[in-house]
Amino acid sequence: MKAVITLLLILIGFSACDTPGPMPDENQSLVLKNGWTYYPGDHKITELPVTGGVGVNPLEDVLQFRSAFPPPSVGWLSGSFTVPANWPKQPLALTILQSVASEVYLDKQLIAKYGTIGIGSQKTREHDPLLRPIPLALTPGSVHSLDVKIALAADTKYTTLFESPNPVFQAELKPFDAALHEHTRIHTIETAFLRLNAGINLMLFVVHFFFFLLNRNQVANLFLSLAALANILGTLLQLEYFLYTPYHTDKFFLGNIVFLFYQLANLMLFFAIHHFLERKKDIIYWFLLIYFFVAIGLNASWYDLGWRRGGAIFQIVVFLNILRICWISIRQNKKGAIVFFTGAVISMICFITFAQLGTFDTDAHFLRNLSEFRYLIYMMSWLGITGSVSAFLALDFSLTSKQLSLKLAEVHELSERNLAIEKEKQEILASQNLQLEQKVQERTRELNQSLDNLKATQAQLIQAEKMASLGELTAGIAHEIQNPLNFVNNFAEVNTELNAEGLDAVKSGNWGDAEEIMNTLAENNEKILQHGKRADAIVKGMLQHSRSSTGVKEPTDINALVEEYLRLAFHGLRAKDKSFNSDYSFIPDPNLGQVNVVPQDIGRVILNLFNNAFYAVHEKKKQMGDGYEPKVTVSTQLVGDPNNSPIRQSANS
Repeated sequence: MKAVITLLLILIGFSACDTPGPMPDENQSLVLKNGWTYYPGDHKITELPVTGGVGVNPLEDVLQFRSAFPPPSVGWLSGSFTVPANWPKQPLALTILQSVASEVYLDKQLIAKYGTIGIGSQKTREHDPLLRPIPLALTPGSVHSLDVKIALAADTKYTTLFESPNPVFQAELKPFDAALHEHTRIHTIETAFLRLNAGINLMLFVVHFFFFLLNRNQVANLFLSLAALANILGTLLQLEYFLYTPYHTDKFFLGNIVFLFYQLANLMLFFAIHHFLERKKDIIYWFLLIYFFVAIGLNASWYDLGWRRGGAIFQIVVFLNILRICWISIRQNKKGAIVFFTGAVISMICFITFAQLGTFDTDAHFLRNLSEFRYLIYMMSWLGITGSVSAFLALDFSLTSKQLSLKLAEVHELSERNLAIEKEKQEILASQNLQLEQKVQERTRELNQSLDNLKATQAQLIQAEKMASLGELTAGIAHEIQNPLNFVNNFAEVNTELNAEGLDAVKSGNWGDAEEIMNTLAENNEKILQHGKRADAIVKGMLQHSRSSTGVKEPTDINALVEEYLRLAFHGLRAKDKSFNSDYSFIPDPNLGQVNVVPQDIGRVILNLFNNAFYAVHEKKKQMGDGYEPKVTVSTQLVGDPNNSPIRQSANS
């Protein structure tokens, strides 16, 4: 902080040395504000009327004048003045501030022309000479007329941002040296302070953005660098464009952009302190954020009072809120809170002093007399808090760096110790290598023997599992076999009776009945054969399930396999649990065909799935009671390669 203040004072001293000469005698100055008459109408200088004029004060604000004489309007301001007789004979100059387009005539002779006075389709465009001296050769005590043709445009936008006055026409007579000194001095002081402000903020931006890159966890450095960057952008725009533009509409838009950057700088500064002090986002935080956007609208929409109620008040609210959160943090013994509070107090005092010296005054002459001191006070209102935040964040970064250095030293020491221990371990391991290799060989032989035993045991367990599964299927298989056997027995008995009837028909010569009986016998024989093959298939399936798996894939009809095990699972559960009851359905995919699988292995898998499904719906039936009808629906579906087709199972009520 001390280094920043010292640099600031040194640079101010250099800028003061660049200011040309001592201040001229301010008593030799004549502001031409009395005795003016306004004559509406686009007349020539030689045809000015002598009657019908309205007494006006040309120093009044242009919007007041425009309300009395609405644009587009052209008229003449006429007045006269006397060069003070007590002035020494010397070159004089006329300096002008205006908010209109004008043609200035001294004693009916054109001496200056500013802007464009619209004629026909040509638009009027105002122009402010910004106190550029007009040299005059006048003698003390002489009387002169001053006629000014002025024009106002309806679409011109005006602003009083940064204390910019907008007089209709303000003329001041003074010695040429004094006028030149004033013009040069204003631009020199403004340029020096604005460049100084941009330079200091550039240092803040570079330093704290670098700090942030080195330590991403400290986001306060990022916010402070963004605050400095926004201040730099606002300062450069104000320096390069706003101060020297003669066009009020351009000044309106540029001024609002500059003010936006300054408001954004204040907001980022608040974020930096708020984040560093780890404050919660309370209602005042959100109010401040909302008021930031409200202030932007006020700056642009409310002439003269908008920026005072918007940007200026926003800066005060930011400072007050910083003081508030710092005071709360001081009571909580948080680091940095006292430093930030002190900086905020300095900034608040400087800003109030700046306001008391004429912040809201539009008298340009008064402001020019106070420009150096007020610029210094205004800069301190920004650097007081930013300097304190910068100093503490730099100190915090330094302490963090020292701590990291100590930790790195500890890590280096620990690394050396670990290397020494590791070296000792390597030596011990090298000495024990031979013993370990021998033990490993012995253990390898033992493990190989154990592995062989494990494989044999595993094969026995798999066979035992299959036999257990076969036991679960026994009741279901018996039921499945019983059905075709019943069919075989029934049709065999029917065939015996039909055979006797056929013999009787043959004996009696009733060949028609005999032929019908023979046909029925043939149909019954086919059904007997069909159900006999069904029983044979069930027995083969049971035998296939019981024997050891070869692990060889073979073409298998998945639809038939699934349907077979679905029935076996159902009847097996019915046989074990008489209370079990469930509906089931099978939806085969006709495009599935045969798939290369190990039928014994896939059979055990789908059997377990079906048992689980039947068990699940059975348990759900117990829980939900009569309102639930258990049902298991199984479907097959071909997806992609038929050798990798999934079997989809779902249980629905």
